[in-house]
Amino acid sequence: MKKLLLTITTVGVICITLPFDTAYSASNQNCELCEMLLKYVDEQCMSFGNCSEEEILRIMDDVANRLTAVLAAQARLLIESYGIAMAQLYNMGQDPDTVCTVLGLCSSGGGTDPCPDCTNCSSTSWSALRTGYESRIRATCNCGICDKTTQYRCAAGYYGRTINGSSGCTRCPNSGSSVAGSTVITSCYLPSGTTGTDTSGTYTYTADCYYSN
Repeated sequence: MKKLLLTITTVGVICITLPFDTAYSASNQNCELCEMLLKYVDEQCMSFGNCSEEEILRIMDDVANRLTAVLAAQARLLIESYGIAMAQLYNMGQDPDTVCTVLGLCSSGGGTDPCPDCTNCSSTSWSALRTGYESRIRATCNCGICDKTTQYRCAAGYYGRTINGSSGCTRCPNSGSSVAGSTVITSCYLPSGTTGTDTSGTYTYTADCYYSN
């Protein structure tokens, strides 16, 4: 197999030999670049967990800046697209070869999906958080990494917008009803069958009566 050979010298100069021709695919180059970047990270950090994600990205950027123009551009694109995931997987204890395979940049050679599923990565349904508020967890699996986000909304009988699940929701007037997630007072209503009394006597709503601004 033709290889992309990159050697980092002790004086900080990257010597590069490019023995491949135009038939050598960009995907193969990405595989070699990915492994090279992470192996240099491995040398600098000594072991996974010893460098933060920001430090790992800085190390990879530093390597990219010392490559030839064409490879530097490809390395920067690789870092922009996969850098955070590379840093996260590396700090989870994955070796450089495994990281690049998991991200689909290198062939696994086994015919299996190179992108693993997540464990304990499930979304939850809306549930009561506190009076007037509900929350849920939205989880997505990004190639072995579970990203979880907490979302908030106003409960039924309330309206408004909340970003923290503790403020922003207001009770509908006169204990009126609304569907969960309502954002404006005009979503509040007195349901059909509600009775009341005024100076003219007793009345009953024959249809849902919505509030106006």
